[in-house]
Amino acid sequence: MRIAWGVGFAGLILTAVGHAMHINPDGLGQVLVFPYYTVNGGNQTLVSIANRTTHGKAVKLRFLEAMNGREVFDLNIYLAPDDTWSAAVFASSDTGGAQLVSPDWSCTMPALYVPTGVPPYSNERQIASFANTAYVGINDDGGPDLIERSREGYFEVIEMGEVVDDVEHSLNDLSPYGSFGNGGVRLSGTPANCARLQAAWSPGGYWNLDSTTDLRPPGGGLSGYVAIVDALEGTMLAFEPVAIDQFSAIVQHTAPGSPEPNLATAISDPVSGDVDVRFLVYGSVTHETIPASRRVDAVSLLLMQTHLYNEFSSTASIGGASEWLVSFPTRKFHVDDALVQGTARAPFRYTFSRNAEANGATQELPPVRRVPVPGSTPAQAGELFDVRLGNRHARTVSPTCNGEPACPPVNGGPAPIRLPTLPWASNVISFNQPAEGPSRIFGSRLRLDIDTVASGVGSEGWMELILDKQYGSIEPRHLFHPGVSGPTIYFGLPAIGFWALGVSHGALAPGVLANYTTAIPHRGEIKSLVEFGAGASSAQEVVR
Repeated sequence: MRIAWGVGFAGLILTAVGHAMHINPDGLGQVLVFPYYTVNGGNQTLVSIANRTTHGKAVKLRFLEAMNGREVFDLNIYLAPDDTWSAAVFASSDTGGAQLVSPDWSCTMPALYVPTGVPPYSNERQIASFANTAYVGINDDGGPDLIERSREGYFEVIEMGEVVDDVEHSLNDLSPYGSFGNGGVRLSGTPANCARLQAAWSPGGYWNLDSTTDLRPPGGGLSGYVAIVDALEGTMLAFEPVAIDQFSAIVQHTAPGSPEPNLATAISDPVSGDVDVRFLVYGSVTHETIPASRRVDAVSLLLMQTHLYNEFSSTASIGGASEWLVSFPTRKFHVDDALVQGTARAPFRYTFSRNAEANGATQELPPVRRVPVPGSTPAQAGELFDVRLGNRHARTVSPTCNGEPACPPVNGGPAPIRLPTLPWASNVISFNQPAEGPSRIFGSRLRLDIDTVASGVGSEGWMELILDKQYGSIEPRHLFHPGVSGPTIYFGLPAIGFWALGVSHGALAPGVLANYTTAIPHRGEIKSLVEFGAGASSAQEVVR
């Protein structure tokens, strides 16, 4: 997740980028990418999506499971001006899939709320269940077909267009206080006619015949937040999404269940289909124009990271626990066998089916991976990375490597321990937790544990996650794009996430147990190499 720019930088971005796609540091955009949700370990995930504009919005909400980013639930939401929609993702047991319930009255397709009359709060709240249909049967992706895969992952919110009253008065139907009569007395705050909007997607309905009716291109202004709540533990961990603005210059309004729009459908030029991507390089705005044939790479470029920086604390005396969440929200477009026809696309190296096989996740959820474990053998597929660890007293170590075929000794000492890989769309890295079982904060099974005590830095400190190192015959991870003044290579992986810190302190007062949680965004940077021809090149870094 990106650092928030200062006021001066924010002004530079917003005024200089024009209609190019960019990350909005103010948290408003056409697209919101949420790095994580979970219903494991007694958690539920609370979601809030707000329309901060005076225009109606057609929004696609899509939840994707953590292993391969296959869709497990989607919903069309129609937001009135200044409207906010909320929901809870939960599980009714320790097994089975995730579910969603919303007390909100905003129009959705399919319907989640059916009014039953007066009083306003007398209503039926329909519970929607997440599904595994996207990765079982003819859709088998090489991983487990268990519904439990739906219990954790990431999700995205994409504005499909602004809703107006040009032809069918759709804006009035979704608004509690529209300019047109609704033929009756509406409940306080209830949209005028959600049923009519839902009928518009039925055979012969006006959106079924022409999905652009009463729609204009997206205008942005969406915001949101997530809170992962463990009610029994009394903790709440809240964080914001990455907000992407100027994602689409055209209406992308589709029916529920449609795979589009998604993070691979960005478009800046309606004629050519090209995508203009802009970001800061040493305080100056630069850009890349991604051709329509490769627009799948546009959001990946925007999220590229060479290094991620953050801290950890697992001090036993205060019941400390730390977990890093590292998500690759565009990974599916680079590794899903159904999308890449058997060959992974840069910057990722291996297809999902190979990752699943190598990491023991073809029939069941994978076992916990832990380092250091003397003599351990890393998975042979997944995204390689390295780490630097340090404590709070300037002691640093680089205890690991991912070399082929073996890690070389350092200064004649023992060979460093080889890390497992980051094989999934959403990866949890825990610190100094047991070698078996789910992680302490998120309850995740898709985790790697790092023993920083055995590595020599102790139970608290900092970690640098390195995503661009070269090991033996393995080339660095990179995306290649035609630059403004010549070809440019961008190193790293498209990654977002945060550090989750939990503390359970029972020594503050007799009989009092104090629980705390917080989410701290990763800091990151991206390194690029600009080639000016005939062997000449210039390396530069973009600090996010």
